[in-house]
Amino acid sequence: MRRKGLYQSIKIANGFSNIHLGLACHGFEEYVLRTRLYRLFVEGLDRAFLEIWKRVNEGQTSFRDALQEVYNENPVPLRQHTLKAELECPGGFLQLERQFRRCTEGISKE
Repeated sequence: MRRKGLYQSIKIANGFSNIHLGLACHGFEEYVLRTRLYRLFVEGLDRAFLEIWKRVNEGQTSFRDALQEVYNENPVPLRQHTLKAELECPGGFLQLERQFRRCTEGISKE
C-alpha cells in the first residue's frame, strides 16, 4: 500500500515541470508521518466521543458532565489521561469539547 502511494505521488509530480521527484518522495514521507501521528492522537477518541454523545443526547446533560461520567466509568483506558487533562483544564490544549462539537455536528438524535 505504501509503495502504491509513493508511486502515485511520483506520477502526480511527473505532471509538473517544476516539482523534482525527490521533493515528491519527501512530501509523501511527510504525509505518512503526519497521518501516523494523527492516528496516534485520535485513536480511542471516537469511542470516548460516542460515549459522551450518548449521554448528552439521552440525558440532556452537558458535555462536561458527560465527560466526567465517561472518565469515571473508564470505557476507553487508552484515552483516560486525555479525558483527565480536559477535566482539569477545560478548553486547554486538547479542546475536546470543540472537537466533539465538530465531530458530532449534524448527527440526528436517533
